[in-house]
Amino acid sequence: MLKNKIPSFKTVNLFHHNSLVVDGSSGFSAHLRGWCERDGAAILIPYAFFWSSKKHNTSSSIFLKLNKKDDEAVLINGDSKAGVSVRCIKK
Repeated sequence: MLKNKIPSFKTVNLFHHNSLVVDGSSGFSAHLRGWCERDGAAILIPYAFFWSSKKHNTSSSIFLKLNKKDDEAVLINGDSKAGVSVRCIKK
């Protein structure tokens, strides 16, 4: 996780306080479906991943992970060639 590299970012509990709900009444709606590996394998888990515009290094980028199981949203780095949802994340 990049919490130590991005000091202004905090883990946010979205699901517990109903800040993020499936029906979109919070102003944001997302289906938690996982991602697709570089080789095309689908990883279907109750997470959602959204790319940011920042690169971590030459082969990985920073993305936002929404995790309902652990009730959190965190920034992490991952393979730039993985298949995840695309959203504009404005800082």
